[in-house]
Amino acid sequence: MVQTSQFTRWLKLRIYLIIAVCLSLISALAKIVGGLVSNSYSLLADGLDSTINSVSMSLSAYLYLKSRRPPDREHPYGHYGYDVVSAIITSLIMVFLAAVIGYTIVLNIDKPHMVGGIGLVFAVFSTFTLILSVLMFRMLSLKLKSLALRAEVRHLRVDILESLLVLFGVLMAIVINPMYDYITAVAIISLMILGMVENLREVVETLTYKVPSQQLLNKVKGIALSVHGVKECHSIRARRLGDNIFLDLHILVDENLSIKEAHEIAHKVEDRLRLEIEDVVDVVVHVEPY
Repeated sequence: MVQTSQFTRWLKLRIYLIIAVCLSLISALAKIVGGLVSNSYSLLADGLDSTINSVSMSLSAYLYLKSRRPPDREHPYGHYGYDVVSAIITSLIMVFLAAVIGYTIVLNIDKPHMVGGIGLVFAVFSTFTLILSVLMFRMLSLKLKSLALRAEVRHLRVDILESLLVLFGVLMAIVINPMYDYITAVAIISLMILGMVENLREVVETLTYKVPSQQLLNKVKGIALSVHGVKECHSIRARRLGDNIFLDLHILVDENLSIKEAHEIAHKVEDRLRLEIEDVVDVVVHVEPY
């Protein structure tokens, strides 16, 4: 019964991921078509960006599912690192797109053009569709607690701002001056760079084994000392891989205890830590005589 319930939940989440990706792709295609028929550089550039975003979303969803595979002989700590791989790839895609859009602006800045009114219709439709996609993806990232999905949500959040800016830029380009089309494109590049920097900051913290927080270490020590039989606790280490926390620590117990009794205390400490600290996936407890 439990396995059936877990499978049903996994199937629903998979369906939601597919729907979110499809909505994002529809939004991207609408922007590209709108950019072509209305001669809007900013709408076309945003459409190309959103197309890559759809690919990025698919990659994030795939790598998330891959990261949740159980440990095996070649990956004894599990496959959580795929979360980090996805975040890195997403950041590289954002760098590439920012460079392409910037190059396009430089090439066309001195070329006069008129933005057609039909572009506004496509901008409104694509923005609405994208917002639906991002809301669904954000809901999944909160439920699944994934670095890959969270990085993609951050990326897509930037994409919503881009869409709103493009919507405003297209309107201003139609009503006032086509130059607003170029100004909007520059703003898009800036937002992409900010999103990329935030992604890479989180990746660097993971790869350099930065301690999640001193508060976490204090909580680990407090939980360990609360277990009957533990007289002292030291050498606590914690590292984060994606949203998953790995712990190891030393506990001191009465030197007159048998190996079995000391082992049982260590198991209680491990179970308590897994129960009371969210996201802990692995605990190693070393036992020493007090």
